[in-house]
Amino acid sequence: MGITYFLADSGFYRAFEAMPPRAIFVITPPVFAIVVLLLIQRTRGYMMRIPITILTYLHIIRVPIEMVLWWLALRGMVPFLVTFEGINYDILSGVSAPFIAIFFVGIKRQNRIGAIIWNLAALGLLINVVFHALLSAPTPFQLFSFDQPMLAVFYTPFIWLPAVVVPAVLWSHLVGLIQLIGRES
Repeated sequence: MGITYFLADSGFYRAFEAMPPRAIFVITPPVFAIVVLLLIQRTRGYMMRIPITILTYLHIIRVPIEMVLWWLALRGMVPFLVTFEGINYDILSGVSAPFIAIFFVGIKRQNRIGAIIWNLAALGLLINVVFHALLSAPTPFQLFSFDQPMLAVFYTPFIWLPAVVVPAVLWSHLVGLIQLIGRES
């Protein structure tokens, strides 16, 4: 987090014409770490013991994140495309997380299939917003939002959204799905 903060503060990620786009240095390390952690038997064993309710409650963070994205869009720092006013319905994952944690994976009731479907749907919503955010950034690969590109995530502290928050949510979905699917076998 410190390195990412320092690089964002120094303007490293704002060299938008650089090839490869420097945003790759924000996204790749945490995704690589997730893959490595899931492949190592010892860490995978530890992750499988994390209560799935905690993994599900973690998604509540998506509600304030979506509010911050909307606030940033009002200030011209992110496109409305990646907010709930656009095509980002990721807030539904955060709003529904407590319900899923209590009734689908918690003590009150276990609904494994429902929890799997929710995780897959919420993961799809996450992928949707990440895809549109990446293609809204002012890089040579920009396809959307030329009038109001994705800028905020290249500044501190918003750099932690793609560097920390998105990977944490992704990790939570993957571990939850592995636990839910592995419960049968």
